[in-house]
Amino acid sequence: MADLSKDTLLFAAEKRRMCKAFPECSNGCPLKGKACHVGWYGGDAATDAQILSTLQKWHEEHPFKTYAQDFFEKFPNVRRDTDGTPFVCRMYLYNKGEKCPKQDVEITCFQCWNEPMTEDNL
Repeated sequence: MADLSKDTLLFAAEKRRMCKAFPECSNGCPLKGKACHVGWYGGDAATDAQILSTLQKWHEEHPFKTYAQDFFEKFPNVRRDTDGTPFVCRMYLYNKGEKCPKQDVEITCFQCWNEPMTEDNL
């Protein structure tokens, strides 16, 4: 799992993802009372550390969905390649037909399909 204390953008993305999981600071939100969906202001270092710790725990308990997981939820009986990935290029389905990254960098279909989904594809 990623360390949210070392990645500001991931921290912000995970906070947004948590807020989407608990709209309007609904019951069950681990940050309820500590940080609202708008942000938090005027806190002290101890509160910030508690928020980071709470968000890190939630991040570890609720990992990102991968493209492969999403695809197989929608199409459970689809043909699979020898590595277990769908027998179609992810780029044609999730990236508006952009060219496959295998053409430019060393990446396997398995790595590509098992990347975490981006917010705009959720």
